[in-house]
Amino acid sequence: MKGTLLIRTFVLAVSFHASLGFAMETSDQDYYRVIMINGEDIPVAQGKEISSLSLFAVKEGMLEPIPYQIDEYNIGGAVYFAEWHEPIDGTPQLVDPNDKLLFLMGDSGERKTKTMRADGKIISEIEINTSTNTKRYVYLVEGSRLQSDAQHVRYSIEESAVETDFFSLDFNKDNHLIWNDFAYADYRGDSPIDGLKIKFTSGIISSAAEMSFDNESFIAKTAGENVGPIRTTIQLHFTFIYLGLEFIDASIQAHFYPNAFIYDVRLMIPEIRRALLVDPNMSVAIDFNQLIGAQIVTDSLSKPLVVDGNMTEEEKAANHVELNKDTNGILLRSNRGFDLLAYLDWGITDPLPTKFMYQDNDYQFNKSDRFAGQLPITGYHVSDFPDKGLFGLIASVYFADYFKGTPRELSKLVRTSPPIKINNLASTNNKVVNYSHSKMALR
Repeated sequence: MKGTLLIRTFVLAVSFHASLGFAMETSDQDYYRVIMINGEDIPVAQGKEISSLSLFAVKEGMLEPIPYQIDEYNIGGAVYFAEWHEPIDGTPQLVDPNDKLLFLMGDSGERKTKTMRADGKIISEIEINTSTNTKRYVYLVEGSRLQSDAQHVRYSIEESAVETDFFSLDFNKDNHLIWNDFAYADYRGDSPIDGLKIKFTSGIISSAAEMSFDNESFIAKTAGENVGPIRTTIQLHFTFIYLGLEFIDASIQAHFYPNAFIYDVRLMIPEIRRALLVDPNMSVAIDFNQLIGAQIVTDSLSKPLVVDGNMTEEEKAANHVELNKDTNGILLRSNRGFDLLAYLDWGITDPLPTKFMYQDNDYQFNKSDRFAGQLPITGYHVSDFPDKGLFGLIASVYFADYFKGTPRELSKLVRTSPPIKINNLASTNNKVVNYSHSKMALR
């Protein structure tokens, strides 16, 4: 993975960036924007076999197949896995109302002319309005012998590794929450990320008997993989066992896109077990590696925090800053060709009290660390878990060489779909689709 695969990733990313002058501004972000359309919004496709469909766009004056996928969903609103216990929402292998068509805006093209023909029957024209008010088009085709073999996301089940046009990530085969390696194509230096850090703290029966647990105490095993050229989704079974008791049983779907990954967490703590926990709280953060001089920006702080290996009084105070659903974006600017945007959504539950988390320490070293220091570690601290019922959150992380804008502006941009018009060529029903925030959660 770290040899041939990473070299190929670097070449792909450089070629795309060079051709687009790529910086993640509003006008340039369009290339890697994932377009997600519900099956119900393409009525001519409903009930058709997924394997009978292809997606085409105009390339150099001809209709050519482009990368795409159609993902089936379960009744809980997550990607369907036959190996998981949630039933499918519809009929297997057929396009259903809640299934999703995914493709990249950058793979779209000009509108076809009347003389252009596709291999197969064109049943739908999809028009996307870009951020520069330019119209782009793709065409859903039935019965074509052609499919694109291009992949913006590649996943190795055997190596437990994902590789995209932007980054590569290796996981521990026995625990998906432990990262063995991360690489970003255009970053100048060693791996910019040490790993994902999760810490759960709670009193057991009494607050005097407080216990803390990290990544290695939580086990996330792969229960299924849905591998696609636009998005790979891994179904994880997440458990936490203490003193022989299963305190947490959770479903996690890890979604990997060309320039992002998203963890959709749905967690249940049995009511009897929950009664044993006193003031449970959890932190979820990314530990970065040697990003001296980087800036951490949030909309809840008046100015950026600068990474230097030492915690000032102002930085210590930042750990008490409360975040809400509109201002919880965190932006890291490395000034070395690697920027990261993170934000939380709450999905199926009301937001829980959340605070900004930040540590800037040149010497701290934990057993699970690959590199010494927390330079920095930043993320979220969540408290006041519900006494019973289902709890859910969605953590999104996006990458770019450079992000232009505030965390709030950027998170709103990636959450929101561009205007889309669907022209169903096999019927007289033209439909304008303007996706809401919830439909563009990319999950």
